[in-house]
Amino acid sequence: MSAGKKWLFDTWSIYDRVLDRNYMFHREIYGAVETFLRTELGGKPIRVLDLGCGSARHIAEVLRGHEVSEYVGYDLSEAALAHAQDSLAKLDCAVTLCCASLMDSLQHEEASFDLIFAGYALHHLPAQMKEIFSAGARGKLTRSGILALVDVVRDPAEDRDAWARNYCAWLRSDWNEFKPEEKDWMCDHISTSDFPWSDVELETLAKRAGFCETNSLMRLPWHGAWVMLNDE
Repeated sequence: MSAGKKWLFDTWSIYDRVLDRNYMFHREIYGAVETFLRTELGGKPIRVLDLGCGSARHIAEVLRGHEVSEYVGYDLSEAALAHAQDSLAKLDCAVTLCCASLMDSLQHEEASFDLIFAGYALHHLPAQMKEIFSAGARGKLTRSGILALVDVVRDPAEDRDAWARNYCAWLRSDWNEFKPEEKDWMCDHISTSDFPWSDVELETLAKRAGFCETNSLMRLPWHGAWVMLNDE
């Protein structure tokens, strides 16, 4: 989560309501991630780095089916990290939670991880920073490690401004749990702080970072999940 509009999420109540209503398709998308990891990882122990972990509500459920030896999570929101502590209590492993940005967290970590995860976080980075992030994340992976991403995405015909207009129009029309002023807050955040990639841009990022393969696990309107595979 970026520092911009950080105040909007510090109580975590608004984002919790997004999760409760599944407005951003967390259940379907994280289900696709869980299916992939179950097939790819089998039962081997894994070390997990979660960047922009938020409340870890959904990733904790995904990881419950795996032998996690260590989980390290970073987020800018202290309120979210407090929720993450509760969510991750379900995992039988060492848990470390830190308050830091995406880029700072990569610099802080010296260890290697089998799985690096970023859920609805990277769209806050401009294009150049996404490229730096991808290369930095690959450098923190084990040889056969996986970078798994869940995020918003632009449709092929959309530039960034068209995406923001279309996404906010959908939000205002369909997110009926929220009051008009809350929708205004969210659309202001989207219009000023969100920079989603297209599928083509994501594949280009992965190639430049040196990943050997990129797979789309699920693609829904303006949302999706992908994995980047390190060298075998």
